[in-house]
Amino acid sequence: MAYFRNHQIILRRLQLEVYNKYISLLLLGDTRWGSTFYAANNLLKTKIAIQKITLEDNIKISDEIKDKILSDNFWINLKILHNFLSPFTTFLRKLQTDQPTLSTAYSELCKLKISISENTEISDDFKINSINKGTERWKNFLYNPVIILAYKLDPRYQGRSLNSKKWDSIIEDELLRLVSSQYQENILIEYAEYVSKKGHFARQCLWNSNLVQNPINWWGLFKGRYPALSEVALRILSIPATSAACERNWSTFGLIHNKLRNRLTDSKVEKCVYVQWNLRILRDLGRVDDLNKVTDFVEDLVVNNEEENSEDIFDDLFSENELITYDENGLSHIRSSYSLIHKSKVKFNNSNFEFRKYGKLPISRSGVISVVTSLKANIFYLALAL
Repeated sequence: MAYFRNHQIILRRLQLEVYNKYISLLLLGDTRWGSTFYAANNLLKTKIAIQKITLEDNIKISDEIKDKILSDNFWINLKILHNFLSPFTTFLRKLQTDQPTLSTAYSELCKLKISISENTEISDDFKINSINKGTERWKNFLYNPVIILAYKLDPRYQGRSLNSKKWDSIIEDELLRLVSSQYQENILIEYAEYVSKKGHFARQCLWNSNLVQNPINWWGLFKGRYPALSEVALRILSIPATSAACERNWSTFGLIHNKLRNRLTDSKVEKCVYVQWNLRILRDLGRVDDLNKVTDFVEDLVVNNEEENSEDIFDDLFSENELITYDENGLSHIRSSYSLIHKSKVKFNNSNFEFRKYGKLPISRSGVISVVTSLKANIFYLALAL
């Protein structure tokens, strides 16, 4: 890969001929999660273009590299490596978001172990070695009884696949540890009803697949009837699986605690970061509200214009209170200034919908209703970019 990264002109030309697009070759990085998988993935995607390079007269390739390119075994082994690493990459990608809880992490870890066991492309010795390394990592670094308790109290999983003889006593001990002595008897009684689905847990509608998808809301239903157990469940199911969400604050920490402002105490820095981050969230929520107002306004214009069935030009569609700007590529960004789009002209008819002054939205030929759909889609993607 290093060779072709240094000789990209011919490779890019062949990629454009074969795939009609460029495919970047990636180098492995010790600090980048999943870099081995993505490097193998992109190499497989451009296999034909790489093999065609050996037919070029104006490029010199060493015999060693040429033999690897033309070797079927090389590409077969690369595909096996790609398939083996794929579930690991999926596991990492899921845990890097804000949503995964401790129970989700354990569930995905079990799926990862199953995918290794069911992989028919690798040898049994390699399977055993991989599982043993994962088990050792779990015992020495990842394991905590609260993870198993979270997996048991999550209504999506309910401790599925857990060995009762091994884990029941550990779960009960962890429950008793998390509450004061006066509530220990109550929490075991409530836990027994949860496990056996008796009492208020006996209603079948409570275990509906849609309802249990949000464990926090699900346990919120039982706060009055099972106060001890619900409090523990809400507490541990609110713990994120990784620190990925915290890492997004690092740049904010660097902005506040820098070379010129380095005498702040730890608690003061945390408070400043907390304020700045939450102010940003509140500001973005306000922008989403403004986007909703824009959507409603355009829908009203379209409904009123449908009856006229003519090509009307609307001046000042967006007032000075709107936030959206458009560039030559379509939607670009939102800015805090309230005088960005002024006197932009919009044309409504059955063939196009365009901003005369600030670029155009995707052209639609299905009538005025699809115009609103296009605008909604662009507003949706713009909101995601905030």
